[in-house]
Amino acid sequence: MPDGEEKAPVAGELTGGQKAAILLIALGPEISAEVYKHLNEEQIRRLTKEIASLRQVTKEVREAVFEEFYQKAMGLDYIKGSAEDAMEFLKRTFGEEKAAEFMEEVKSAEEGGPGLFDFLKNLGTDFLYEEHPQIAAVIMSHMNPDWVASIVTSGPPAFQVEVPERMATMGEVPPEVIKEIRDILRKKLASASKREATSKYRLRFLAKMVEGEGGEKVLEGLRARDPKLAEEVRAMVFLFEDIATLEDEYLQLALGKVGVEDLVLVLRGASEAIQEKIFKNVSGRLRSILKEELEYKKEVRKTDVEKAQRKLLNILRELDKSGDIILKKEEVV
Repeated sequence: MPDGEEKAPVAGELTGGQKAAILLIALGPEISAEVYKHLNEEQIRRLTKEIASLRQVTKEVREAVFEEFYQKAMGLDYIKGSAEDAMEFLKRTFGEEKAAEFMEEVKSAEEGGPGLFDFLKNLGTDFLYEEHPQIAAVIMSHMNPDWVASIVTSGPPAFQVEVPERMATMGEVPPEVIKEIRDILRKKLASASKREATSKYRLRFLAKMVEGEGGEKVLEGLRARDPKLAEEVRAMVFLFEDIATLEDEYLQLALGKVGVEDLVLVLRGASEAIQEKIFKNVSGRLRSILKEELEYKKEVRKTDVEKAQRKLLNILRELDKSGDIILKKEEVV
């Protein structure tokens, strides 16, 4: 291995924190953000550090983590003699579609049925054309028919003739042979698998987490673990403090969509610079109302202030997404 190149994690050597990081990255930022809501500050910092330090994860390792998670869920429910609760648990974590796909894949893998080779779908097709026709026939007999048809019609002439013929005349293949072929293919393709958590994807993922609820804690954890990465992520996102430097016309467009009650809450938790920025971009009448409300030393909950600020931020981000405004942030391409 060249100097400076980080070794890809091996499934059997992963820590609990690394497994959690791999699982969250695979689930995507939306679902992961929901998970973060149930963690305390220390757990958020630790998990964010693991995500930040995760460099390369092969498909083989990812699937091993998923399978371990599934088996643990099944183990909990085995006492009850049913897998329904395990499915419900997976649905809450993965979403219904992903949970169903994962359970079907694991079930197929255990039984040697269809879906056993589904992990090959995202790895291209050239390797199949290079395999022995009999092995290719075994693999393709356990794949989705539509996928098989596209592979056959795109293959070399000899492949188009020989492999379908072998599939048609092939007798029953023992499950242990099928699983052995699968395991050999996994090992063979592991070294060629693309990175699951590339630096670009990792940046987008972390940026999404920083923009979500509790994002300040995520950014704080990043700064403690990897200051340079934290700055890269910070450059990609638009946070509440950035309102102070936002174009006036953009802020005016967003403020017009925020109610007076929410604006008062936004101002109560804002810095002096942001307060002045907002006052500058509302009508004189509204400015007077807001200032009058702020003069009352009314106690408000921090969560209400944060909710109002997130509401304003979400409006700005939606306007940015629709092209009505442009938020100053760097994109990873």
